[in-house]
Amino acid sequence: MRGIIGELKAAEGITIIDMEAGLELFGRGTPGASDLLAIVIEPSLWSIQTATRIIDLARELGIPKLIAVANKIREEADVEWIREALRPQDVEVVGVVPYDTDVSLADRKMGSLLDVAPESAAACAIAELAGVIAREVGAAPTAPEASGGNGKAGDDGCPWVVDAYR
Repeated sequence: MRGIIGELKAAEGITIIDMEAGLELFGRGTPGASDLLAIVIEPSLWSIQTATRIIDLARELGIPKLIAVANKIREEADVEWIREALRPQDVEVVGVVPYDTDVSLADRKMGSLLDVAPESAAACAIAELAGVIAREVGAAPTAPEASGGNGKAGDDGCPWVVDAYR
């Protein structure tokens, strides 16, 4: 996997790899060739503790840029708790994906969220997040973001996009 990531890194453009959650991949050094690591954190103590360990391991591997995405968020207090927990680690929460029952619906239908519920709150937030990640690595997004490209989340019919980045 490390070799594949290295080859993708040498190619022009941005490659986003969704890796298995947890610490196991870090033991093999798999994410070491990355320019940026987006750590997805849920509002639970276990998730925050795991994220803290991932941050330490990512720094040991020399990954230059670490960002966080708050996932399955039900209220602003969830995001604030995650931000406070990451403050000592100096990792910023750059995106928020709300808790969304359409995610389970897509899973039950064995389909992609984008196929089953493309205008769901989670799908819109993830689309917005793609633009944020592109900006973080210094590239312009090649596809329109959930905001319709106008910088205002939710203007294109997406019901609830929290934009914690701006």
